[in-house]
Formats: sequence, C-alpha cells, structure tokens
Amino acid sequence: MSALFDEIASFENILSAARTAARGKRYRMSTAGFLMRLESECLALSEELQSGAWRPGPYRVFEIREPKVRTICAAPFRDRVVHQALVQVIEPRFERGFIADSYSCRIGKGTHAALARVERWAHRYPWALKIDVEKFFPSVDHGFALAALARRIACRRTMSLCRAILASWTSCEAPLRWFRGDDLFTPLERPRGIPIGNLTSQFLSNVVLDAVDHEVKDRLRVRAYARYCDDMVVFGDTIAELRAVEIAIEDALAARRLCVNRRKSHIFPTAQGVPWVGFLVGPGTTRVRRESIARVRRRFRAFAHRALPAAAAASIAAWRGHAARGLGRAQREALEALARMPTSPTIRPRDLGQRSRPS
Repeated sequence: MSALFDEIASFENILSAARTAARGKRYRMSTAGFLMRLESECLALSEELQSGAWRPGPYRVFEIREPKVRTICAAPFRDRVVHQALVQVIEPRFERGFIADSYSCRIGKGTHAALARVERWAHRYPWALKIDVEKFFPSVDHGFALAALARRIACRRTMSLCRAILASWTSCEAPLRWFRGDDLFTPLERPRGIPIGNLTSQFLSNVVLDAVDHEVKDRLRVRAYARYCDDMVVFGDTIAELRAVEIAIEDALAARRLCVNRRKSHIFPTAQGVPWVGFLVGPGTTRVRRESIARVRRRFRAFAHRALPAAAAASIAAWRGHAARGLGRAQREALEALARMPTSPTIRPRDLGQRSRPS
C-alpha cells in the first residue's frame, strides 16, 4: 500500500497542496517566502517526506476571544502544506462513509446547508436535544484517533505521517477524566489533544465522531440528527425519546474518552429556538444570535480603529450575505450603510445590535 504514501509525497500533490494552503494568506510573510521559491520548496518537502526526514515545526500559540477564549495553534506554512497534501489524498476514503448530516469541513457542506436542514426539522418536530462535547479538541485521545484512521488506511508510511502530526501537539487544557476500566494513571499515560487551527484537526473531528454519527443514525434509527464539528442536534416528538438518544450519545462519547458538556446540553421545546451555527432556529423563524451580532460589531470597531475601510467593507459585505436570512430590516439597513461607508462617523456600530422584528 506504499502507493498511497507515494501519492501524498509526490511533487505534483505537494505543489497542489501549497497553492490551496496559500489561499487568502498570500501576503503573510511565511507564505510569501514559500511562494517565492515554490517549486524548490515543494521539491524539498517531497524529498523530506519520501526519505522520512520531515519533522513538524514549532507552533505559534495565541488566544482568540470570539465567541469564547480559545487557544489557537498555528503551524508553520511548510507544515500546513504537508497537512493539506495528506488530507486531500486520504479524505475521499473517509468521505464515502460519513453520514449525509455531518456538515463541518466537507466539500459541498457548510453552515448554510446545515442551517437549511435544521430549519426543516424545527418546523416538523416539537422537541430538540442539543449536545456539545466538552473541550473537544483538547480532549481527543490520540490512540482512538489513530485507530479510527487505521480502519481505512493500511499504508504504514501514511500512518507514520499521521502519527507524527498527532504527536506534534498534546494539550493539558481539558480536565483529567477517568473512564470505565481506567486505573489511577491511565489519563496521564494517554496523550490527547489536537490543535485548533490545523486542517488535520478539522478532518480528524469528523473521523473521530463518525462512529457516534453512525450509532445515532444506524443503530438508533434517528432521522432528525445533525452534527457540525462537535455540536450535535437531535429532534423528536417526545422528551422520553430524546432522553434515550442523549444517554446513547453519552455512552458512545465515553467509549472514545469524550464527555458531554452539561452546561450546553439539554432538551427543550423547538419553539424556544434552537441555537445552531450562529443562528436561533424555530418553527418558521430564523434569526441571528445576539452573540453573532456582537462579534460583527467588535470586528467593525477593530477595522475602524485601524483605519482599514476596504477590509471593513469586505468583512461586512461577507457577513451580511452569510446572515441575511436571520437579520431584521433595521439591521440589514445598518449593514448596507456600513458596507457603503465603512468609516463614516454617522453610522454607529451599535446600530447592528438594535432590536428589530425579522422581516
């Protein structure tokens, strides 16, 4: 099965991966430097992978605070090219087995497709179950991630590459958890954590949670179930029905050394509004969540403070298109004015947050 690794490490695949990884980042120093020597850099990476000399570089670690405090780990651009080269070759092997209602980081899927699916279910079912995995990325167990990969990858060299990328980062951010069968030292002996910011981490979120998806869809025969990264939503006709699904999901997560976030997981009437991909979805209504509006207000203030009118206009226009179906009339008008005159003192960022009835 070395043909798989040869495809990953081929010059043509590395070159394609570099061009994909550079999208939207061409003017960053590390990216621009790599692109200036594109062919020689890709040839060097290909030779390093083929010889086994490639090793992950150090991460640049920083925090973001939207929508909550998260530790982001940015790999060097050379490493991001390797991540892209790996994922674009092995992802099709896994894509065929993913359920249709898994929407994160998949071609042809995304937030709008996820939103449209949940809108239909919110109109049909009276009750909803929302489940969030507690500190998912810092909690991913390396052993279970590698085992999930090995089910579809028989190539030893490809698995060695996956192992090297996983071993490049471990996290102590998530609290220690003991699961059935553990002894006192088990949580300390099992490496865990995948870095938020890696393409491989986004791909692994689908690989690791795919078994949970199939548990719900195939064994429990639940039709109205969707997942976006580590956020899951289930719709049903009764509380008892959803309680049984909740217990089954908790067990399936625990079998992979993951826990449900109790503060963010609960059963509630659909009419109350289901928080989903930045929107609040109810029967016949979809509106942008207040947290999402607050984020765009902060982003506008940052652009205005740094005197970046073009960036502000582009950001506002993109967000307006994304959130159009959930904005009220006054909010849409404020966004349109901001897009036309992003630095005008007559348009106040707080106008985006005014209460209005969706039209």
